Amino acid sequence: MDLDSATARAGGPIRHIIERITGMPTIVGNEIYGVQIQSAIRDKIQRAFIVLADITDDNLNTCIEAGMGLALGRNVEIIARGKPRRPRFMLRDLQLSTYEDEVELLGLVHKIARRYRRRIFNAEL
Repeated sequence: MDLDSATARAGGPIRHIIERITGMPTIVGNEIYGVQIQSAIRDKIQRAFIVLADITDDNLNTCIEAGMGLALGRNVEIIARGKPRRPRFMLRDLQLSTYEDEVELLGLVHKIARRYRRRIFNAEL
């Protein structure tokens, strides 16, 4: 996602929704550190349960990271602001979900996160 947006902040509404629904922590690219930053990013993607990529401006790095998630067999979801369109060639087997504003973005992320929520079943019930 846009790393300058308020939604990318720790405690931002998008991250809060994802963490609340899935029970998993979120990591945004600008929070990854290491001597070899590319290796550190690849390692985080390799260990991710889901990669959610906002490819609004067809940001090359975001598209590459989504492609890495696919190559590594991770669950990958792509979203973009604006009208429905076709994503870059190597991402076309994924469904691109679009949104028009921040409210639709919150709803879309909620819908996506629910598919990956973790459930605890009580065997005693």
